[in-house]
Amino acid sequence: MSKSSTERKAVEVSIEHVSKSFGTQEVIHDVSFQVCAGETFVIMGPSGAGKSVLLKSIIGLIQPTQGKIFIDHLNASVPETHREVVTSMVFQAGALFNSLSVFDNLALYPREHLLYDKDTLEDKVMTVLKALSLEQAVNKFPSELSGGMRKRVSIARSLMMEPQLLLYDEPTSELDPIMAATISELIATLNEEFNVTSIVVSHDRELAMSIGQRVALMVDGRIQALDIPSKLATMDDPVVQNFLHPVIDVQNPRFRKQDF
Repeated sequence: MSKSSTERKAVEVSIEHVSKSFGTQEVIHDVSFQVCAGETFVIMGPSGAGKSVLLKSIIGLIQPTQGKIFIDHLNASVPETHREVVTSMVFQAGALFNSLSVFDNLALYPREHLLYDKDTLEDKVMTVLKALSLEQAVNKFPSELSGGMRKRVSIARSLMMEPQLLLYDEPTSELDPIMAATISELIATLNEEFNVTSIVVSHDRELAMSIGQRVALMVDGRIQALDIPSKLATMDDPVVQNFLHPVIDVQNPRFRKQDF
């Protein structure tokens, strides 16, 4: 049985020398860091860096080849941990059920687990929707929503679980800059309002440097750098600076370089 909402608190996460290989391809190499309870921690990096694989390892969808991941000192690879500690994930594509209304998408988890009576469930769905300014979309279907609204509904559905750990996989992908900023602001406000620890995976530099209390740059399956945004921005490391401030050179494009 999971803890009641009155007992739930934000949790800490510890990544200890984690590596992950698929066949002969190693996608994560000896990664270690800690996330504090209640922190907004961002893992940024280029596509193919291993960010999403690491995120899915934290939630237990993928088992590390080596190393351990602990959530409040419990092994994240053990299913019982995710019954003891409430974790939820906002997937990149949202993963909403197209045949269900917004209300029914949010109500699915508590209905499946028989958590509330009908009136209480309706109150809780509307409370979460209002917190994300989505109450007007309650009876709409995902196909009727904009990309930004679908992202917010996906986040709202995760909040219905009253999670202690909330993971985001590329939450601003495919959004215009203004909507990406809106989602970034939303993520930043949820930790305190809902007493949750957030780990955000993104290649969005603006999101990472704006809302991350600490930011890790992951490159080729390794943590290249990890610090608060202001210190990360001033690092001399050319890999860090090249990611934060890439130079566009049409006379000598990257795709023509043999080592790119």
